[in-house]
Amino acid sequence: MAILAQIPGVTVEIMVDRAPLQEYDDDSERDVTRGCTKYVESQTGKEFSMKATFAHPFHQRNVAFSVALDGMAPVKNIDLSEDDLWDDDGHKIGSITSRSGPYMYRQKFCFEKLETGEHIRYVRETYNQQN
Repeated sequence: MAILAQIPGVTVEIMVDRAPLQEYDDDSERDVTRGCTKYVESQTGKEFSMKATFAHPFHQRNVAFSVALDGMAPVKNIDLSEDDLWDDDGHKIGSITSRSGPYMYRQKFCFEKLETGEHIRYVRETYNQQN
C-alpha cells in the first residue's frame, strides 16, 4: 500500500480480482517528498485497478490527482469533491475512456507481457520528451 508520511490518511493500492497485490519498495528510490514508487508482481493478461482511500487524519475538502502508468504521461485525471471523498470503499480507477470521432471507447487497465532491455528505456524517454 503506497503511503506518504507527508499526506497521512491517504492510501493507494493496486487491485486484481478485488484483492490488493503485494507491493515491493523501490530500493533505488531517493528521498522523495512528493511521491513514492512501488512495484507489484503482475500476471500477463490480468485486468487491474487502482484504489485510493482517504481517511482520518487526512483533512482536505477536495482532491485532484492524476494516474500515470509505467512512468508515462498521466492517462487519467480525477477530481473528488468533499461529498465523494470519504467513501469507505475507496475510489477505484480501472479504465480510461477515449473518443474517436462520434465513438466513445473504454479501455480497462491490463497487465501486458513484461519486456526488459535498454530499448524500453529509450521508448519511455522518447515518449516523455514528446508529451
